[in-house]
Amino acid sequence: MAHLTWLLHALAQIESQHEILVLTTQTPPVQLQRLPARYQIRPHPADTWPLARRFVWEETRLPAMIDRWGSDAYLSFGSFGLLRCPCPQIMICAQPLYFSERYYRDFASKRRLLQLEELGRRALLKATARRADRILTQTEAMRRQIVGQLGVESERIGVIPHGIHDSFFGRESVTRSGKVPDTTDDGRPTVVPGLLPDRAAPASTNGRRTVLYVSVHQVHKDFDTLVRAAALLRHRGRSDVQFAFTGNADDNQFSRATARLVRELGLEETVHFVGLVPNDQIHSLYRSADVFAFPSWAETFGIPLVEAMACGLPIVAADIAVNREVAAAAAVYHAVSDTDSLAAQISRVLDEPDLRRTLTKAGRHRSQQFTWERAARETLAAIEATARR
Repeated sequence: MAHLTWLLHALAQIESQHEILVLTTQTPPVQLQRLPARYQIRPHPADTWPLARRFVWEETRLPAMIDRWGSDAYLSFGSFGLLRCPCPQIMICAQPLYFSERYYRDFASKRRLLQLEELGRRALLKATARRADRILTQTEAMRRQIVGQLGVESERIGVIPHGIHDSFFGRESVTRSGKVPDTTDDGRPTVVPGLLPDRAAPASTNGRRTVLYVSVHQVHKDFDTLVRAAALLRHRGRSDVQFAFTGNADDNQFSRATARLVRELGLEETVHFVGLVPNDQIHSLYRSADVFAFPSWAETFGIPLVEAMACGLPIVAADIAVNREVAAAAAVYHAVSDTDSLAAQISRVLDEPDLRRTLTKAGRHRSQQFTWERAARETLAAIEATARR
């Protein structure tokens, strides 16, 4: 939803002639209610329905609605398109797990019904991708995956990187002194109560360095490898390092499994779940950390990489094609799901000031390429080029 929110806001700033109807299956955030009147936001409960019911609705009722509205183009953010669409359709392909051999290999141990559902989604992805007039994705690495696994011609696929909010570039929340202010314009604290303290108050960090991981808790995010790396660093005598994970320990089955591993390894004082952080305040959390870790083994883009770069954090990331494309020279890379490799790279970044400065400088420079204005302009161009005349 954050992707859709910021993209629509950027679109509203650069164009004033199109009417846009947004059908969302989630509760619209406050920001979407502030769009111009030509942007209509209509919530729909389809996301809460069983898979079969949602499929029937999307392939019958939704095309009829599109036709009734007289739409010139249909843009799908849900990683799937329509088998039959009454107007040209553009499909955003943003689910990396459907292209991951590891995901399907691990899924072989799941219940048969779940396996069939995932195979059905994969088949639907392939069928709708081949019918889409245009496909958009966020990286060249993903474009190669789509071509290789879905059999879609490369020229039908556009690559439009995500952007990040202006606050990460300091245009909204950094004072002239370079410090993050204590409060936002409406008086709220920039560091949410209970989160790690800002660098402006080093005495309250207890002298420990902070490794941050910003992500939802899902199977491919590989929090457990980072937890094991934390245990390995502690075993090697590094009591000066703590780890901060966004989200809560009881958010879902994956966060609960990670929390259980933290307890089993006796890391309750080393690994912290900092809760859910509002999008307009999370930049402060980045600026409270010393290193950003990103061990995820499947991504289409990785917005937290860009957010960390913009905030000047040196990065340790899993060595996958998407991460190298996005972070480039602003990160050092560890072997995927390799605890020793991850721990070694974290220690290296913490212990080498020159390396940290090099990564920080490269990251600040590279992050400037990723803006929602750029994403909006390129998305608008794709829509206008595809729409029926």
